[in-house]
Amino acid sequence: MKETVASILTPDTPVEKIEMRCTLCKACTLHTSRHVIGGRGNPNADYFFLLSERDHTAEMKNGRPAMLGVESSSFLRNALDIAGIDPRDCWFSTATACHPKNSRFLKVTDKHIKACKPRVHMEIGRVSPLIIVALGTQALTAAYATSKRPTLEASEGRIVPCTVQGELTTYSVPLLVARSPVVMARNHDTQPYGHWDTFNLYLSRAAEVVRALKRDHSAIEEK
Repeated sequence: MKETVASILTPDTPVEKIEMRCTLCKACTLHTSRHVIGGRGNPNADYFFLLSERDHTAEMKNGRPAMLGVESSSFLRNALDIAGIDPRDCWFSTATACHPKNSRFLKVTDKHIKACKPRVHMEIGRVSPLIIVALGTQALTAAYATSKRPTLEASEGRIVPCTVQGELTTYSVPLLVARSPVVMARNHDTQPYGHWDTFNLYLSRAAEVVRALKRDHSAIEEK
């Protein structure tokens, strides 16, 4: 019997254990040659950052494969700082838990993302963030429970409602869409002037949404 995300992850699987469980998954061809990278960060975070891909320049860190390389990680940390987002209030994950050890020979496809989508939505449900930040087209595809999603070009920089598949029903979470810092770092020398300033602005919008939601929650609690 082929192990799938649905069969290896149960409703009581803690979010911190999802990565370990995914080492058993054989739902798609990525399991033949992979690094398994589960979500990491604050399991009670307000921000859920969903990355499209693992940076091919990323190395091992504390015995685990890192998501980002030095340059893309530095760009993202700087953008978080400018937006006033504390990394300790973030959960970071990727569109697929499995990443090809050699991306030149095995590419992540929509089929791989679809196979891993239950894991993404389980992580979102466990973290219960105030906002999802999808960085890149693959992340945008993984974030939506249905195939009906806006394109990256049409939704970049906007706050849009995202339908998430919960354990019992679907529900909506605000989602901000931006380009992948991995791709932007890779093409850094050819990016138009001000491209990173725009990225920083988008993350600032996410921070504004979270602050507004917290104010609303506080107002409700005071009544």
